[in-house]
Amino acid sequence: MSALDDLKAEVAATITVEQSAVTLIQGIAAQLQAALAAAANPDPAIVDLTNQLTASASALAAAVAANPVPVPPASTAPGSTDTGSTDTGSTAPADDTSTDGTSGTTSETPPASGT
Repeated sequence: MSALDDLKAEVAATITVEQSAVTLIQGIAAQLQAALAAAANPDPAIVDLTNQLTASASALAAAVAANPVPVPPASTAPGSTDTGSTDTGSTAPADDTSTDGTSGTTSETPPASGT
């Protein structure tokens, strides 16, 4: 599986989890609302928490809806030979250059004298 396929699978899994979270939060809020509707004198703190859950579920649902699973462009359809690579043909340096840009030569600091 390519890195792009892996990323697509991760995005789909994340969206599935987010949608499950929306369903869970909405379910809890609905149960609380039903209990509050049946109560003669509901506790204001529970009413507030129920409203917070409902708002949170709505915000999460809106975020999930605003960011659907991306549809791959036509050029990446199965059987396509386009790899999406933007390789410019450059290669890593063949010399002995370290990651800090200095050459492979080293200079040693003499040990401190024991005076």
